[in-house]
Amino acid sequence: MPQPTVAVLIVTYNSEKDIPRLVGSLGRTDYSSEHICVYIADNNSDDLTLQLLHTYTSTLPFEYAFFENKKNFGFDVANNELYEQAKQKKNPDYVVLLNPDTVVDKNWLNELIACMEADKNVGAAQSLLLLHEYPDKINSAGNELFYCGIGYVGAMGAERTTAEKNGVHDIGYASGAAVCYRASVLNETGLFYPDFFYMEDADLSWRIRLLGYRVIVCPQSVVWHNYRYSKGIYKMKAIELNRHKIVLQNYRVATLVILSPLLLMFEFMVIAMSIRQGWWKEKFRNYSEILKMIAVIRKRHAQVASTRKISDRATLKTMALTIHIPTGNPFVLRYIINPFLALYGWFVRICIIWW
Repeated sequence: MPQPTVAVLIVTYNSEKDIPRLVGSLGRTDYSSEHICVYIADNNSDDLTLQLLHTYTSTLPFEYAFFENKKNFGFDVANNELYEQAKQKKNPDYVVLLNPDTVVDKNWLNELIACMEADKNVGAAQSLLLLHEYPDKINSAGNELFYCGIGYVGAMGAERTTAEKNGVHDIGYASGAAVCYRASVLNETGLFYPDFFYMEDADLSWRIRLLGYRVIVCPQSVVWHNYRYSKGIYKMKAIELNRHKIVLQNYRVATLVILSPLLLMFEFMVIAMSIRQGWWKEKFRNYSEILKMIAVIRKRHAQVASTRKISDRATLKTMALTIHIPTGNPFVLRYIINPFLALYGWFVRICIIWW
């Protein structure tokens, strides 16, 4: 039986330090060369990324397509365009997203596709992401999605053997750094909304799950990620803006009503944090941006509501009830805020009885 066809999508921007490692490891991928095609889009890099891509991709043992964008379209739009190119040219069985700052194991793709093929109800599968700097430490063994809409990496810093012992299992959401989507599922959901920048992978996993598909991690598919935790002003603004979007777009109205006291309290917490960290102007600017997008959000909410097959109650069971920070949890978060959030989360899970 022939192997399934796979389109690997990679978006680069000023990635000159990463290209030799990434493309070199891709070239050693143990997968039938006639069943894989790599699609690369560069978002108008101003370093040596383009030259290096032209040099190194020519050594790949399988087909590839290269696109030079004339401006930086961002992660979402560039991947969406690559996805459309892949559908038109090859109509693959699976679509894989890969960050440019990764290095893949020889068997990463075989293992990833094997996880998908083993259960036709799997809509998305994430590779085990290990830290490039500490090769046996976990970057993400599947990401966590807190029920107020915040995402964070799962099992960060734990030993690789921890993930291997846990085996294949359902996760909060699949990281866009190394993830495989079933193409037939993407035909229902689409890839990313073009106005996202951060949290787009959490939103897509949520929508995939609402259609009744599983989102899993495949620990035998290993990818090393040159991960650096950062929380700059622009990133914090974008995460906060998109947190509002995914909550409003994907929860039922009745669920939002029950969550509203906590969401309001959480909002005041974030405002206080933004004032303390110096990005309060961006935080308040998000409110006007949400109001401008309200018609779009309502349209997306209606689309999700009309196609969903899974209840919010079932979805909440896959979500984290507490928040964790990769750099460590402060005393107040660990012993005061998180216990309250967990208690309220259990209350919501009990209260929600509708479809």
